[in-house]
Amino acid sequence: MPTWQAWAPYLAVGALLVLTRLASLPLRGWLQAPQVGFSNLLGTGISETLQPLYLPGTVFLVVTVLTALGYRLNRAQLRAAAQQTSRSVVGTGLTLLTVLPLVFVFINSGPELNASGLASMPLSLAAAAAGALGPFYPLGAPLIGGLGSFVAGDATLSNVMFSLLQASAALQTGASPQLLLALQGSGSAAGNIICVAKVVAAAAMVGLAGREGQIIRLALPPVLYMLGLAGALGLLLSRWG
Repeated sequence: MPTWQAWAPYLAVGALLVLTRLASLPLRGWLQAPQVGFSNLLGTGISETLQPLYLPGTVFLVVTVLTALGYRLNRAQLRAAAQQTSRSVVGTGLTLLTVLPLVFVFINSGPELNASGLASMPLSLAAAAAGALGPFYPLGAPLIGGLGSFVAGDATLSNVMFSLLQASAALQTGASPQLLLALQGSGSAAGNIICVAKVVAAAAMVGLAGREGQIIRLALPPVLYMLGLAGALGLLLSRWG
């Protein structure tokens, strides 16, 4: 097929993700309206809501259906594509299923849910980090985000897990919360490059299964460079910005 036709689904995904996130368009409100709620999960008093039509994965499913219809793919082609995709994402999917519950336990570990009356884990870690680094905390903020992506397997999970920590550290060190959250996002994006789950999936896709360690070693220097540069810029902005 022509190059433009091969690229069309990817361009469609990008365009739909942008259009559905613009607050100036009514599409965002329409997609956010249907919600599925879960209250008092496992008797903890924690409640969560889900917006199924607004999830990024929904955009991928819509584009998949449109591509299958527009390119007139037969059942054998669809089955082969589904099998190949399933093999490449099963590792990442299992990682998310195991890590996400731990992330929410981490976030919701405050005194209202633990019998000891201790502060939540993010607040305790923030106090320790702020005490250790003091005014130089912005230098290490990206490293925390990158470590979160490496361990949790996803930049989004890192941001969910450590944003409260960064905001709390900002209050304790006198730094700008917006700056530290920006450094958290930068660090999580850099750490995403070497997160094990994604490296495994990418290696499987390009026929390099079993060479994940080599890929991570090659990618580590630019990741450390990005984390160091973001930290240095954050420190400069916190002092003279």
